[in-house]
Amino acid sequence: MSNRKAMHTITPAMMVHTAFQNRERGFFHTSHEDESAPFFLMVNGETERMLEAMHSLWKPEGTGKLSENPLQNVRYLFVATVTRACRFCIQGGMDPTDAFNASDLYIRKMDVLNDMNEIWALREDMMTFYSDAMREVHRRLRLPLSVIRAMDYVEAHLHEKQPLEEIAEYAGLAPAYLSDLFHRETGLTLRSYILKRRIEAAKTMLRYSDQKVAEIAEVLTFSNASHFHRVFKQETGQTPNQYRRFADDG
Repeated sequence: MSNRKAMHTITPAMMVHTAFQNRERGFFHTSHEDESAPFFLMVNGETERMLEAMHSLWKPEGTGKLSENPLQNVRYLFVATVTRACRFCIQGGMDPTDAFNASDLYIRKMDVLNDMNEIWALREDMMTFYSDAMREVHRRLRLPLSVIRAMDYVEAHLHEKQPLEEIAEYAGLAPAYLSDLFHRETGLTLRSYILKRRIEAAKTMLRYSDQKVAEIAEVLTFSNASHFHRVFKQETGQTPNQYRRFADDG
């Protein structure tokens, strides 16, 4: 048995003093159940109920004083929230790489904000992103394995031409049967799905990279920049440059 005497930076006296100060100013931490409720709704993909719970259960100023500087305090609370959201979603079945990448991107986005209201608005955006992602996870779990394999192939080859025969071979089905099954299960043709996923990838690149529109069009195998411009506007209602400008302003 070790005889080492425990020495910590935080002492029992400090804990007692902090508890006394909190009581004096009427501050009480949100209960664990109330603090966790939005995360459980998020993991279930119940976005609207999650937002309602956030607004009713989470205080605007957060649930703890982590810094004497109010702006720094909300920054710390944001990081704590996105870290917890990321872990909840991974445990719920979200791809860990996607979950961690989203967490990193949101933290970097928060890091350049200097307004507390903007940071709390970004927190809501972040929670909504994860909730929507989890709804997609649950939807995929209800799909036939061959359709999921086709989706995985599409996602892994967004930067390449994708002949139907290659996707079907990976999915283990005949091309015509895969096309019919995919449409029946998702409501989209396989080509429409590929196009939508490429547009989603383009939106991410427009928001988080400095690549030119023509370069993004080439990377995502559009025939030319004009084709990309036309398809992007059909899908989003904005041109690529408009989307990038509004995303930067937001």
